[in-house]
Amino acid sequence: MIAMAAVAQDRVLYHIDNTSAQGLKGLRNLRNHLDVDPAAKITVVTHAEGVDMLMEGAKAANGVEFAPLVSALKSRGVA
Repeated sequence: MIAMAAVAQDRVLYHIDNTSAQGLKGLRNLRNHLDVDPAAKITVVTHAEGVDMLMEGAKAANGVEFAPLVSALKSRGVA
């Protein structure tokens, strides 16, 4: 007889409300999360100044563009 263990899939919500303080760090945390748990279902909510990183041409203070980072996360299933 084989025993099968049911494994729950992680469902995670990330909240970003300040692009300058949380943008790059938040996106890096999302990537790291998926690196260790590729099956996690992750949703990101932005509001207030957090929406700024989703605007066309948005860049961090160090010049890093947000669009490629966001696109890479979307391609990994982040909503």
